[in-house]
Amino acid sequence: MSEIRALEIRIVDISTIVRHPKNANRHSVEQIKRLAKMIEFSGFREPLTISNMSGFLVCGHGRLDAAELLGLEKIPVIYQDFENEAMEYQHLIGENEIARWAELDWQALYDDMAEIEIDSELLGVKYFKLPDADGIEDSIKSIGDENARFVLEVQFPNDSEMNDTKDELSSRGFMCKVK
Repeated sequence: MSEIRALEIRIVDISTIVRHPKNANRHSVEQIKRLAKMIEFSGFREPLTISNMSGFLVCGHGRLDAAELLGLEKIPVIYQDFENEAMEYQHLIGENEIARWAELDWQALYDDMAEIEIDSELLGVKYFKLPDADGIEDSIKSIGDENARFVLEVQFPNDSEMNDTKDELSSRGFMCKVK
């Protein structure tokens, strides 16, 4: 049976939080700005995790950056026990990496967005923009394929990310064209 290791949330002064020196997770400026926007919109809902063993921040470095960007002085924290450095490190790295395994159901997202009016940046989906319904048919006609359902134009910050996304979509059966 798994133990519950997070028993209480405390509100602490942001200046007392010590970042983990071995944190290999990196957060872009864009990600921090979006996290800040989400916190502004709905409040600080997910506490940071600090190790009782080392005193270091284990989960929430990006949220800490966003809180600092917003000028917050106090934030919620959960203190957790780790049996050893290896367990603490695995949690530090694994928390972010395992989250990347999730797959977004794009059709469900589009269906929901048709019913819910929301700022798409608050979804956290990178480069997401709901297509303009009036422009979809013109886009399909412009590529000359009457079987096409959607044309999605995406701008990437670099060629590497563009090619990785193209390869991923192609492996899932999508027809991709790079301009």
